[in-house]
Amino acid sequence: MSALPTLTELQEARVGWRYLHLSDHPNFVPVDPDRVRHVQKALADGKIPSSVIPTDVQLAAVGSYLPPQKEIAPLALGYVQGVPIGSLVIPEFTSLKRKAAIPSFGAEKFAVNDKPIGTGGSVDDVDTSISWLETAIEAYGGKTYVDDDERDEAAGNLPPGISVEGVKLDRLVTSYDTLKEKHQATFARNTANYATSPSNFFDTLAATTQWTHADSTPVTDWARARRKIQKYGLTDVDLGWLSGDAATALRMNPQILAAVKWTGEKPGNMVPIDFLVALFGMNLAVASMVASAYPGETPSELWGQDAGMVATGRGQVLGRRFAATATHAKYPYESVERDGDRGGRGSDRIRHSDAWGLKSLATNAGYLFINAAEAY
Repeated sequence: MSALPTLTELQEARVGWRYLHLSDHPNFVPVDPDRVRHVQKALADGKIPSSVIPTDVQLAAVGSYLPPQKEIAPLALGYVQGVPIGSLVIPEFTSLKRKAAIPSFGAEKFAVNDKPIGTGGSVDDVDTSISWLETAIEAYGGKTYVDDDERDEAAGNLPPGISVEGVKLDRLVTSYDTLKEKHQATFARNTANYATSPSNFFDTLAATTQWTHADSTPVTDWARARRKIQKYGLTDVDLGWLSGDAATALRMNPQILAAVKWTGEKPGNMVPIDFLVALFGMNLAVASMVASAYPGETPSELWGQDAGMVATGRGQVLGRRFAATATHAKYPYESVERDGDRGGRGSDRIRHSDAWGLKSLATNAGYLFINAAEAY
């Protein structure tokens, strides 16, 4: 039975390996290439009687049944998940309980009494209201197994930096990181989470208004949406988010290209992202993560063709925020346990779980552009 790995060792396995060289493996049998050539020549010359070697072996030749001489390439073909932006758009906070409560104070501070205090008069009584916004934190998780025989078979036959434990752990952790991003993207793209008074805090772009169209005016769209949040949400936005298609459309949009030329720059046919940051006056998060409903299904981009802007209240204890992601202090949780009944010699069971919950805080502190760009 193999020794049970620690979590630290398991994490290191994602970028490490068990046997650096095939010859380090305890089951490795060295092959003498000179002997291989000698046997193959003897077989070709007919020096080995047919009665000694079965027919099927004669047809395949002895060399076909010997371990091939090969060098493992220092690379592997695989998929790498994109960079998450969900916790930028909907910032996280940590709770010690599975239900988190967020205090919400009223806007009484904006009320002013423009009446002088007369002789013998009294000052105004002022107070503030408070309500509580609650959100449930749900746990999600899965497990995977590393069979001892599987581990030994893979040892030495994978590139340096890749191990069977590392591959399986990466698949497990990435799956639930992706699920959190999916929940956050779905939340941010849902019109039910945006204000509708005095008018909708979302627009559906189509035809000439989509930023992929030459006649569209994204700079104007962006400025109007931001001003609406400032006026009715009583805050300013500090983060814009863009789907991959929306970001590409903005970088090639004629209105934006024209704005760049006035700065004396020569952007060609596409402006850099940092110019968009300067033009819009806020940080921008560009989405790239994808997800599928089941293994083998073609993944789709989680943020679609949409775009938006939000007030995150980042760095502030008291402030206006579009929404928040509640996480639990005891998560992510990981464990490694021995399962002696699985596999010929037993297996290590690796478990990973995480917990989060999303809560709308101020529906007029964000703006959504639906179908901001056509799909490329």
